[in-house]
Amino acid sequence: MTTLETHHPVTLPRKPALVAGLGLLVMAVVAGLANFLAIEPLLAAGDAAAMAQAVAESEGQLRWGIAGLATAAVADVVVAFALWKFFRPVASGTAWAAGALRIVYTALFITAIVQLPAALGATSDADVLAAFDRFESIWDFGLILFGAHLLVVGALAWMVGGTAPRVVGALVAIAGAGYAVDGIGAAFIDGYSLELVLYTFAGELVLMVWLLVRAFARPAAA
Repeated sequence: MTTLETHHPVTLPRKPALVAGLGLLVMAVVAGLANFLAIEPLLAAGDAAAMAQAVAESEGQLRWGIAGLATAAVADVVVAFALWKFFRPVASGTAWAAGALRIVYTALFITAIVQLPAALGATSDADVLAAFDRFESIWDFGLILFGAHLLVVGALAWMVGGTAPRVVGALVAIAGAGYAVDGIGAAFIDGYSLELVLYTFAGELVLMVWLLVRAFARPAAA
C-alpha cells in the first residue's frame, strides 16, 4: 500500500539525489555517445550486405559502442536504487514501483546489448542483420517499460508539491509518454517512424538538474 507523507514540505534525502543526478549525467553522456556515434551509424548502413561491410570495417567502433551501452546499463541500476531511496519519503510503494520498472527495463536493455557481439563473429550478412534486429526489437520492448518508469517518477515529483517539483513531474511524465508511445509503435506498427522522444526527452534532463539542485540545496529548500 502506498504511503504518502501528510506534512509539507516533504524532506527528501540529499545523498540519493546526488547519486541519481550524477548517474543520469553519466548515462546521458556515455549512452548518447555510444548510441549515436557507434551503434546508429551501423544501423543506418542500409541492407544486410552494407551493414555487414560497415561492421567489418568498424569493429572497434562497435566494440566501444557495446562497452558504452553496458556502462549505461550499470548506471541504470544505480539510478533505480537512488531514485527509490530519494522518493521513498513521498510515497514508499510508488517509489518501489518506479525502481522496479527501471530494473526490469535494464534487464531487457542488457538482453538487447548482448545480441550485438554476435555481429562481430557473424559468418554471413544475414547473421549480422539478425543480430542488430534482435537488439532493436528487444530494446523497443524495454523502452515501453522505461516510459512507464518515467511516468511513475513524474507522478512522484508532482507529489513532492511546490511549483518546481510539479513542473519537473509534468515534463518527466511527458518524456515517459513519448518513450512509451515510441516503444509501442516500434514494437507493433510496421514502418513506425514518429520518434516522439526527440521532442519529449527534455524531461529527463530537467529531472537530472533538479536532482542535483536538491542535492546541494539547503534542507529547508522546497
